[in-house]
Amino acid sequence: MHRLGLEGILGLHRAGAGLIIEPHIPAGWPGYEVTYRYGQATYAICVRNDGPSEGDAPLDMTVDGKPVPGNLLALRDDGEVHQVQIALRGKRFSINPERYKSSSPCGSAAARSMHLSPP
Repeated sequence: MHRLGLEGILGLHRAGAGLIIEPHIPAGWPGYEVTYRYGQATYAICVRNDGPSEGDAPLDMTVDGKPVPGNLLALRDDGEVHQVQIALRGKRFSINPERYKSSSPCGSAAARSMHLSPP
């Protein structure tokens, strides 16, 4: 069940020494936060559901403030804490939006939060 939620809804899939990020969260969710551990490194991942945009990319990602093209997060076992910011674009399926409403998903009580350590 844990893996189903991690991969199916949050859209986090390990691929070698990388993490593919393809969230499938409902339109009404403001986003979620995940702390992902890779060896001695920690990745603080914040996903915001920003809604549709003009561009073609399904998401925009920055790692430690630097833009990263695509949806593959290269993982490094460097003992550092890395800040990963992801803004989702495009359409999402709908649920009751009032239940999950928030203007600032990351760092707020409305964001869903998990702490993960792969095997």
